[in-house]
Amino acid sequence: MDEVFVGDDPLYVFHGRRRVGRISADPLKFVYDTTWLSARDSFALSVALPLRPTSFDEADVRAFFFNLLPEGQVRRRLAGRLKISEGNDYALLAAVGGECAGAIAVLPTPADANPESGRERDDFDEHAYDALSDDDITQRIAMGGALSSAAGESGVRLSLAGAQDKLPVYIDASGNIFLPKGQAASTHIIKFENRDFKHLAVNEAFVLRLAEAVGLPCVRSTLRRLGRSNALVVERYDRLRAGARVERLHQEDFCQALNVPAERKYEAEGGPSFAQSVELVRKHSSDPLADVHAVVRWQIFNAAVGNADGHAKNLALLHTPTGTRLAPFYDLVSTRAYPRVDRHLAMHIGATSDPDQLTAKDWSRFATDLGVGARYVRDTATQVLSAIGDALIPTVRALEKAFGRKDFLRSAVVPGIEKCTRRVTASLKAQS
Repeated sequence: MDEVFVGDDPLYVFHGRRRVGRISADPLKFVYDTTWLSARDSFALSVALPLRPTSFDEADVRAFFFNLLPEGQVRRRLAGRLKISEGNDYALLAAVGGECAGAIAVLPTPADANPESGRERDDFDEHAYDALSDDDITQRIAMGGALSSAAGESGVRLSLAGAQDKLPVYIDASGNIFLPKGQAASTHIIKFENRDFKHLAVNEAFVLRLAEAVGLPCVRSTLRRLGRSNALVVERYDRLRAGARVERLHQEDFCQALNVPAERKYEAEGGPSFAQSVELVRKHSSDPLADVHAVVRWQIFNAAVGNADGHAKNLALLHTPTGTRLAPFYDLVSTRAYPRVDRHLAMHIGATSDPDQLTAKDWSRFATDLGVGARYVRDTATQVLSAIGDALIPTVRALEKAFGRKDFLRSAVVPGIEKCTRRVTASLKAQS
């Protein structure tokens, strides 16, 4: 049985069996445990939360820990299912923080552990999984959302940031799907169709493959038929299979790293700019030249394919024992395929966020903002655009060969990308 949580009880942050620190509700703050600080293999939860004995304040807690929670309609459904107020971040984190992005778990005080002792958890079970059939998952979607339907089940504490309905799962070598319970780790994320944006799974599967063909490091994904609709199955880059075990790798998205709450993930809302994102990579990547080049190509790719959702929560740093690197790219979609979606980019290029209005001056300012040469930007953009043109139709054919004909790609996604690439190419030629 899950422990009973009282609204102002402290929450404890764990890395596997080991306690990392404590979150207090009133006032809202976080402090690392002294045992964690003294351990040789300890690590900071975020570049914005460096290891130190003094506590971090409310703004720091909100920017890192509450950025682990779902957003939008998924959050509303989850809160309703759990009988928690939608705006009560602290209670939501207590309820679903057991399996988050990265290598940590956020849990109420274990009933069998003295919170002041610093010892390891005795109730740690990394092999607790419930089998899920495709029909089980389809029924969960029909109940109002896969993630929210799992909430409240005994031992289930699952959270994924973002506004799309998705479910963290364990998938074995035979393709069987399991729901993690207790401290068991997931290996994949299943992303479901959205009623408001038709064929979203197919769109994302295609754009991820196109990005990979262009040379961008992306998450591995595949389409899976669930009932009458497609779902995108994404392999987690922050999980590593080690024999029978699944090891969690730590990561943080750029909102967390830049100490920005989720409600300001877009630059237009006061969120991170692309220049700030590049500077973050320069400062913390173990290979800044390679990772800065990759993220610059990512932003050009977003403009060229009409992806208006390339915000700071769709970039991440991956922390491993060998260093910190830019995480593989994820959540790549051609939003231009949906006429109701604002076409403006989440981060500006030069003085504009509208890829249809890019000019030579914008590309020059883009280079200046990033501290790189104008020729480097022009050559990089030209290479990305050329690679998109070469890969566009072959990528459609390859996806259709594997999963069947996808009329939406041919009628909406591909024409939209072709239009965007023509306009971006024209803006570069004006600069030459």
